[in-house]
Amino acid sequence: MKNGFFVYYVALIAAVILWGWSFASTKTALLGVDAVTLTAYTFLFASGILFFIELGRGKKPLFRFREGIILGIALLLIELPQTIGIDLTSASSAALITGLGILAVPFVNRLFFGEKIPKSLYLLAFSSLMGLFVLTNGWHGFGAGEWWLLLNCFGQAMYIIYSGRVEK
Repeated sequence: MKNGFFVYYVALIAAVILWGWSFASTKTALLGVDAVTLTAYTFLFASGILFFIELGRGKKPLFRFREGIILGIALLLIELPQTIGIDLTSASSAALITGLGILAVPFVNRLFFGEKIPKSLYLLAFSSLMGLFVLTNGWHGFGAGEWWLLLNCFGQAMYIIYSGRVEK
């Protein structure tokens, strides 16, 4: 095995661990604050960091302001339902349904924009879904939290599609 290939495996494992940990840490944070407040703090913290990064890169603070507002609202419509959903269900169910958002991109793109889905993508989506089941320990029922997370899933797909179209 080449050394670079090993590094990619380690990076993938680290990403999966951090991704999974983020759901448990959000669940813990929600013990002390409600979902709306946690989302607001998260947005303030992230926007402050990004503001200074962009200033450091020499960008104007209002660079592509309109696109930023649209994507920011879309991101809010992703983060808030996800945080509410995590509060109302288990971290593993939240991880499973949130993971479906990425898998939904080509299907939502087909539904709203008529783009064709390559046949191989169905097999890839199925294998990814099976991987999500293994990583999250499967399905554990369906309640209010899962509905919020499905809204998050759809929002993720729309966000990815729109941001891809903005960058073209």
